[in-house]
Amino acid sequence: MMAAPNAKDAELSARVGAEFGLGAVELVSRDMDDPVGLRATGCITIVVSVFLGLPIAGGLAISPAPADTKEIIAAVFGALIAAGGLLMAVGTPYELVGTRLALYSGGVARLNRKEPEPRVLRWADIESVTISLTTDEETPPTGVRSYTLRGTTGMEIGGDANAETVVLAAHRALAPRLVPPLIETFDSGQEVAAAALRIGPGGLTLPSGRRLAWAEIKSLTMLHASPASAELITRIDVVEVRTNRVYRFDPSGVPNAIFLAHVLARAATRNGVAVHGYDGTGDEQTHRGAAPA
Repeated sequence: MMAAPNAKDAELSARVGAEFGLGAVELVSRDMDDPVGLRATGCITIVVSVFLGLPIAGGLAISPAPADTKEIIAAVFGALIAAGGLLMAVGTPYELVGTRLALYSGGVARLNRKEPEPRVLRWADIESVTISLTTDEETPPTGVRSYTLRGTTGMEIGGDANAETVVLAAHRALAPRLVPPLIETFDSGQEVAAAALRIGPGGLTLPSGRRLAWAEIKSLTMLHASPASAELITRIDVVEVRTNRVYRFDPSGVPNAIFLAHVLARAATRNGVAVHGYDGTGDEQTHRGAAPA
């Protein structure tokens, strides 16, 4: 369960929502500023002390240096770490709320203490959603790390706090408006594209430039940010028939790429390609299932 916003956050977000007609408040998050710089200095002190202290401690442990020298060096690094912790503790009361992000049923607002007016984007005024994914050293990422919402006037609201929640809300609000034109384009026999990914009547062109006819594709697997956001596709795995090679499409940095999955699922099923992990949208036929082994 998400924690309720504090009284000040709730008051400000409700006021902005009422002023701009954004509807009910669904989420409020905040980012803190460190104007004095004490917390940042303390954090840097601790990190530097640890990264320098550990190798030095290892070297001293096997060196013939006198015991009192080792104790002095250990005390110095211990004091630096303690000082860093103290700076962080002392700096906490001086922190200020830098930005507040309020998510409403009718849009998003960002309140920055350095900006005189809030940035407000109604769902109806947003033309694109761009995401980036979390990094993972062992497996391809699927989680949403950050997002950018861009309005028709060029105004942008973005960040990484509660990114999955914001992107999921944007998808739910915008898919009924943005997906049908894409599907109509494909149904008319034209290609639908997002950056270098192109979906056409004859097949799929991957960002690498690899062109696969529908008959050359064994299956598509749609992957999600988390079980709580099953309709939000954040990665697509394409398996080739002949080699079982997997080609992965990562929508990071591509405006509105999160909506392209619905067109791809429609195109694939119409051409006999198995689709796994897709729940569908609108009146599109749904397909669910685990990824093939």
